[in-house]
Amino acid sequence: ENENKNLKCVQASNDAFNITSVSSQDRPTIPLLNSDVNGDAVVVRNRLLGQELDKEQSTPIKERQKRVEDSQPNTESDNNSVSYAASINDISIILECVKVHPSAKCTERAFQTLFLLSTDPDPVGTFARKEILENEGIEAMVLTIWKHMENGKVILAVLHALWAVSVFDIHDNDNLTMALAKVEQSRALEAVLFSLQTHPVNLRILESGCDLIQRLSPMLPSRQPEVRSAVILFANSARSLDASTKAYHACLGALLSLCQLSDENKHEFANCRDELHNDICQVLISDASDLETKELICELYWCVSSVAGSTLGFIAKKIIDSMKYLPQNKQSSNYFEAACGTLTNLALDPENHMVLVDAGALTQIANAIQSFDFSDAVLSASCTALANLSTSSCIRSAIISHGGVSALVESMKSAPTSAEVQGEASRALLNLCDVSMEVRKVTTDHLFLFFDAHYRHDDIILQEIVSSMLSKLSKDGVCRKEMISTSRTYDVLVRLFKLHPSNKKIQKTSLLTLRNVSTESSITPILLNRGFLPLVVSAMSAFPNDVDIQESSCIVLRNLGSLNSEAAVEICSEEGINFIVKAMQNLSDCTPTQRASCGALWACIHDSDVNCRIAVSLGAIDAVICLVLVHPSDVFILENAIMILESLSSFKEYVKQIVDAGGISLVVETMRSHPSSTKLIRHGSIFIANLTQAYSSLSDEAVRCVTAIIRCIDENPTLVELIVDCSRTLHSLVSHSRKCKDRLLAANGLGVVEKIINQNASIQQVNDCAHLLLDDILQ
Repeated sequence: ENENKNLKCVQASNDAFNITSVSSQDRPTIPLLNSDVNGDAVVVRNRLLGQELDKEQSTPIKERQKRVEDSQPNTESDNNSVSYAASINDISIILECVKVHPSAKCTERAFQTLFLLSTDPDPVGTFARKEILENEGIEAMVLTIWKHMENGKVILAVLHALWAVSVFDIHDNDNLTMALAKVEQSRALEAVLFSLQTHPVNLRILESGCDLIQRLSPMLPSRQPEVRSAVILFANSARSLDASTKAYHACLGALLSLCQLSDENKHEFANCRDELHNDICQVLISDASDLETKELICELYWCVSSVAGSTLGFIAKKIIDSMKYLPQNKQSSNYFEAACGTLTNLALDPENHMVLVDAGALTQIANAIQSFDFSDAVLSASCTALANLSTSSCIRSAIISHGGVSALVESMKSAPTSAEVQGEASRALLNLCDVSMEVRKVTTDHLFLFFDAHYRHDDIILQEIVSSMLSKLSKDGVCRKEMISTSRTYDVLVRLFKLHPSNKKIQKTSLLTLRNVSTESSITPILLNRGFLPLVVSAMSAFPNDVDIQESSCIVLRNLGSLNSEAAVEICSEEGINFIVKAMQNLSDCTPTQRASCGALWACIHDSDVNCRIAVSLGAIDAVICLVLVHPSDVFILENAIMILESLSSFKEYVKQIVDAGGISLVVETMRSHPSSTKLIRHGSIFIANLTQAYSSLSDEAVRCVTAIIRCIDENPTLVELIVDCSRTLHSLVSHSRKCKDRLLAANGLGVVEKIINQNASIQQVNDCAHLLLDDILQ
C-alpha cells in the first residue's frame, strides 16, 4: 500500500489509542458500565479507563447515539463537550492498523479500544460490535493470538476484545449469530486454548480465557475437536491453581460449562486420574476457598456424576465431610443442593450404596432435610438421594434407623407444591414399606399427603407412585382396613382410573388395589355405588393382552360377583362376561389369568339363568373345554372349569352342545386323573347327573368315572355334601346303565355304601341317598 495510506493509518491509530493518558477533563467518551449491566465488563473497563466515574462524570450518551445514527462526525465546536479518543467510525481504521502496524504496543492498544467500544451501552455498543464483525475483527483477533502468542499483554487485550464482540450481549441476536459463525470458522477456540497453555501462570489470561470459553462453548457445536482437549486442560489447571484465586473459579466455571455440553465431555473429565479428583475435592473441606467456589465444585461433580457416577464413588466421603462442617443456612442452600444432587447421582449405581452409607450420607441427608425445609431444591435432591439408596433392600433398614421415614414425611409436608419433592419422597417411602409393618403403618397414617399430591400435581411419575403406594398398602390387612375407612381412598382410586385410561402401570396398580380391597365383603356396595365395575371392564377392554390386568380384573369381578348377586347382574350389563370369556380365549396358556377368569365366570353365572345364557352365547362352553385341555394338571382351573360346566349343564338346551364339544368324556377323564379332589369329584358328579338326566343314553359314556367317585367317597366318608351329590349321581348311572352297575360292584361300591351308612347313621339326608343307591345295587 502507498505511503499516504500508511501515514493516515498510523496517524489515526495514534489518535485512537490515546486513552490511558488523557486527563480527567479530556476523558474519552466511553462511559463506565454499572455493575448491573455486566459485572465482568465493569472490572476490565474501569481498569482500562484508569478510574471510576460517577454518573455525573459520564459522557453524554445521547450525543454519541446521534453521531451513530447520522454516521457523520460531529464537527461543531462546543466548549462544554468532551473530546473523543475513538468512535465507531474509527473501527475499520483500527483493524487496518493492526494489519499494517502490528507492533505489540499498537496491537494491545487497538484491541483495548475495540473492547471499550464493544461494551459501550446500546445502541452504541451494538453498532460497534456489528462494525467490528463486518470488518473481519474476529479473524484479526485470532490471527493476532498466533502472531503474538508469547506476549501476555497482547493476548489479554485480544481475549477481552473477543469476549466483548462475541458473548458480551447474548440478547444481540444478529451480532451474536454472526460472531459465533466467525468464531467457529476461524477456529478461535483452538487459538484461545493454545494461548492458555502458553501462559499457564498468568492468572489474568487464564481467568479471561476461561470466562470466554465458559460463555462461548455452550453456543458452539459440542463435538468440536478443541472441546475435549479443553476439558483436560482445565482439569489439570484447576488442580494446580490456588483455590482462592479468581482464575481458579473461572477455570471451574469453564470446566462445568464444557461438561454440560455432552456426555463425552463428562466421561473425559470423570476418567481423569483419581489424584486429580481428590485434589479438587480436597478444596471442599479446606478453609482456603469461599462457599461459592465449593458450590461450583459440587455443581461440577453433580453434572459429571449424572453419567459417570460408577467411577466417582471415591469422592463421596469428601462431599459428605464438607456437609458436616458448613453452616446450614440460607446462604449455603445452593451448596447443599449441589452436594445432595451429587450424592443422588452416585446413588444411581448400587455399588456405591454401601460406600455412601459408610461415609455417613444418611445422617447428612436427613440433617439437610431438617435444616433446609424452606428450600424445595435441597429437599428434592435429598429425597431423590434417599429414593435411589432405597432401591437396595440391604440399605432400607439403615435408612429407617437414621430417621429416613420421618424425614421423608416432613419433606412432603414442607414442600406441598413441589412435584419433585412429593414424587421422590413418595418413591422412597414406597420402597421402605417393604421393610416392616411399622413403616407401612406410618405411611398409612399419612395417606392424606399422597392424596393431596395426587390432586395437586399432574406429574405422571407421581401419579404412578401414588397408585403403586395404594396397591402396596392394600395388601396389608391392617392398612387395608384403615384405607377403606376413608372416602378419599375411593375418590382417588376412581380418579386414577379415569384420568389415566391408557397408562398401563396406573391401571395395573389401581386394579391391584381394587383386587385387595374387594376381598372386604363389607364394602362391596360401596364399590358398586362408586362405579368401579365399568372402570374394571374398561381396563380389560383397553389392555386385552396384558396378563396382569386381565388377571386382576377377573379376580375383582369374581370377588364382587360371588359376594353380591346385584354385582353379577351389573357385570353382565357392563359386558363383563364378554371380556371374561375373551380373556379365557386370548390368554388360554396363562395359568394365573385362567384361574382368575374361571373363578370370575363361575361367580357370574352360578345363580343366574340369564347370565348362563349370555355366557353360552359368547362361546363360554368351547373356551372352558379348551382350558381343561390346556391345563390338565392345574386342579384349581379344573375345579372351576367343571363348576362352570355343571352350571351350564343344568339347562337341557346346552347339554347337546356340551356333549358335541367332547365335554362328557373330558370331564370323566379329568375325574379319573384327580380322584382326591373332593370339589372336582363332587361338581363333576353333578355335571354327569345333569347330562344323564337329560339323555339317559349318555350313562354308558360315564362308566369310567364310577371308580373315581367310589374312591373319593371311601376316602371322605364324613363329607355330607360330597356323599349326597355323588350318591345321587351313582343312583342315576346304575339305574340307567348295567355297565355302570358292574363297574360299581367291581370297585367295592357295596362296601363303601355300607360304610357311609354306618358312619352317618344320624344324618337323614345321607341315609336316604345311600339306601336308595343300595337298593339299586341289590336289585
